[in-house]
Amino acid sequence: MAEVFGTVAGILQVVSFGVEVSSTLFKYAKKFHNAGKELEEIAGQVETITVSLRTVDALLKDPTTQTLHTQKLYDDTTTVSNGCLEVFRDLDNYVKSFGPRPGLRGITSRSKARWLTDSSRVHELGHVLRRYGDVLH
Repeated sequence: MAEVFGTVAGILQVVSFGVEVSSTLFKYAKKFHNAGKELEEIAGQVETITVSLRTVDALLKDPTTQTLHTQKLYDDTTTVSNGCLEVFRDLDNYVKSFGPRPGLRGITSRSKARWLTDSSRVHELGHVLRRYGDVLH
């Protein structure tokens, strides 16, 4: 029973951070006109995964199905949840690295140009998110 509470608590933390990251991505999508569509797509993936994680959380808490839950289910759920958290952190750090610097107003043209030559990391993270989304579904 302890693993249920640990798994559920972990999922809720990931969901909370995912909502934050999605919001950040949508915010930056508006600022990076040349990458807006790409960031909106990734932000949508993050939102979808947080919804899926909330659903898994609800299912794990449901007392009518707890007899069907196995240790492997909890282990797999924890693995996916932790993986999503890592991707969310990477996305958050990566996108914020293009943000405004202290003392400067807004995002610089240099940052926008760097985005064009360095956005492959976002594509990689998007692929990883799609795989985790497939596992959750």
